[in-house]
Amino acid sequence: MELRPLMITRIASMLPGGVLVGLGIEWWFEATADRYLARAAVLAAVGVILAIRGYRLGVRCDSDTFTVRGIFRSRTIDRSMILDITAFPAVRWTSRSGTTIWTPIIAFAEPGTVIASVANRNEQAIAELERWHGKR
Repeated sequence: MELRPLMITRIASMLPGGVLVGLGIEWWFEATADRYLARAAVLAAVGVILAIRGYRLGVRCDSDTFTVRGIFRSRTIDRSMILDITAFPAVRWTSRSGTTIWTPIIAFAEPGTVIASVANRNEQAIAELERWHGKR
């Protein structure tokens, strides 16, 4: 099962990366020295990576693993290690060393007020994750 946010959410999640790309391009054309060109290229490249990761936010569940794709990293967790899917939303799980870890699921988080269709999709996705985990 693969869960992704609505397209409007995915596009909104790309915006920070898009801003960095724009700043990098502007800096490239305004650069007066080679060292600034390199920095502008790095800034634009980081922006492209963040934009792609923002678009690909989501969760992938199969019979044995749970993969959370976030903006900065992806984390794959064994199903047997998962303790709970919280309403935040986040997954609470135990590492092999016994440490309890909390991994947020940014794809379905609501940092403030969101439009009804986004809120409904987020609630639906959390409910599906809870059913997958066996909570509902």
